[in-house]
Amino acid sequence: ENEMSLLISEYSDASDFNNEFIEIYNNTSFPKNVSGYKVQQFGESSDIFTLPEGTIIQPHGFLVIGRNSILSVFETFWGVTLNPDVVTYVQSAYNTVPVINGGQNFALLDAASQNIDPPTGATFISTTAGKRAYRIGLGNTASDWNGTTSQTTATPGALDLDSPLPVELTSFTASVGKGNVILKWATATETNNHGFFIEAANPEFNEWKTIGFIEGSGNSNSPKEYSFTHVLDFERSHEYKYRLRQVDISGAFTYSNEILVTNIQPVSFNLSQNYPNPFNPSTTINYTIPEESSVKLKIFDILGSEILTIVDETQKAGNYSVNFNASDLPGGVYFYTIYAGEFTSTKKMSLIK
Repeated sequence: ENEMSLLISEYSDASDFNNEFIEIYNNTSFPKNVSGYKVQQFGESSDIFTLPEGTIIQPHGFLVIGRNSILSVFETFWGVTLNPDVVTYVQSAYNTVPVINGGQNFALLDAASQNIDPPTGATFISTTAGKRAYRIGLGNTASDWNGTTSQTTATPGALDLDSPLPVELTSFTASVGKGNVILKWATATETNNHGFFIEAANPEFNEWKTIGFIEGSGNSNSPKEYSFTHVLDFERSHEYKYRLRQVDISGAFTYSNEILVTNIQPVSFNLSQNYPNPFNPSTTINYTIPEESSVKLKIFDILGSEILTIVDETQKAGNYSVNFNASDLPGGVYFYTIYAGEFTSTKKMSLIK
């Protein structure tokens, strides 16, 4: 079968013709710039719709050309939410393609007006009024189309392949380096896999944030391995939870199991700003040391006079947190200084009473 890299994957008439659409699929692992590409219609008229400058179809992603100028109305009509990581939506002009209700024929052309789908020499794709059709394969033979079905089953922004296999995750592990965490995972099979968003959270607050994205392999029946390195900011946390959000090309997603990583060792000395600041009467001071050191942490008043030593001991490499209670001190500006080996750092804090 002649597999295509860019193809019309679905079209549909609609009870409200403002919601008709044509869907184009990028069957490659690379973004496709389709600026200037055309959808040409043949039937009642020979209209041409030219895609605007800057139109990009994401790897294994979709371009949905719809007549509705309001995306949210289009989504509500079809009962979908188009994932912007996977789907690009473009509104066509009112009287140009797509116009499916008349049963017109159409084709996808490149910027030089050469046929892309169907390929040069093939017949135009023929639509049926009141129906939708979708490809069940990724080639250009007659068997790659399912014919026509009820328009109410249309799925803009999703690839309708028969019996898709799920992404089968076989492992997800983490190893700790100096100042970073290396995540590795593997899959046995993949179908319609757009990729993996890597998410991390500080266990104390449990707020998940996306820290990276690794592109998937699309469709694969052989094992695949992936990795991602998280370079850490020790002013925030020395513990992290990790998970993967696997997204398929339709925008649907699933989460992996969570991994908790603790005792992450820093790569450099660091003294963090106390929190809260200003404070009354207590505040927390965090610092990190990458190697065993003789550590002193001292408090000074605004004149530079030493008020208190709150740490004075030899400590192993790690992340440390010290509570400073200033109940017995008057309000004002104070300084705290760390001495660890040859490292020295000073920060200012404000006590408000």
